[in-house]
Amino acid sequence: MEKRNFEEEFSFRTARSGGAGGQNVNKVETKVEALWRPSDSQLLSDAERNFILAKLTDKLDNEGFIHSSSQETRSQLANKLLTIEKLNLVINRALFREPPRKITRKPRAIKEKILKTKAIRSEVKASRQKPNLFSES
Repeated sequence: MEKRNFEEEFSFRTARSGGAGGQNVNKVETKVEALWRPSDSQLLSDAERNFILAKLTDKLDNEGFIHSSSQETRSQLANKLLTIEKLNLVINRALFREPPRKITRKPRAIKEKILKTKAIRSEVKASRQKPNLFSES
């Protein structure tokens, strides 16, 4: 599976970051939020678009956008790169399809091991039972 870069389709918003940072926090908009709408994507086929929309329904907002934000660094550019990386990761993970599992037979050694552990377990459980004092043996 090739990884695609959806960066051209992202739109960005900036805001002032919260938390520590002193005067820098009060005057510089370093928080970056990336938005992407899968339904408008030109890089996806119709099948991929439907697959992503079905797989990421919990991440879509009311307008159909997927959001990613970062305010980890004091640099707007660094935060923008982080949001791009996060959003690309979400999209590429959503596009990944698990290969179908090949059904195989259990090897004889595994079957024998299972039967052996069952026999041991049966003995343990049988030893826990109260003895029957009135049986004619």
